Amino acid sequence: MHNDTTPRGDDDSGKTVSTSQTSRSAAAEAMVNSYAGRQMPCLHLKTFHEIGDAFATRTIRAGAKVRPLNYSTWPLPDFPIPSGGAVYDIYDYVARNRIAGLMVMKDDEVLLEH
Repeated sequence: MHNDTTPRGDDDSGKTVSTSQTSRSAAAEAMVNSYAGRQMPCLHLKTFHEIGDAFATRTIRAGAKVRPLNYSTWPLPDFPIPSGGAVYDIYDYVARNRIAGLMVMKDDEVLLEH
């Protein structure tokens, strides 16, 4: 098994490629396929669950002033979302655009968290 700095081999350019670069390239390709709609739902979910494989990430600790979110007791009102010459509700828009997560807030309250 190789670690991130162990040379894996040569790519088409003749440069040495590390395992980290290879897995990042595969993860980036999965991301492109996911956005293009060329992945089954289970792979789409896996792609976004393992997003750190496609992008450099780091942990940022919370600041000193952390407070809980307030959740609205009111349902999210219906509102039109124009996109590509058509109009969708929030649910169809999310499904058609392969959105992995969504939070809607208004007046310091969470109206929808998905």
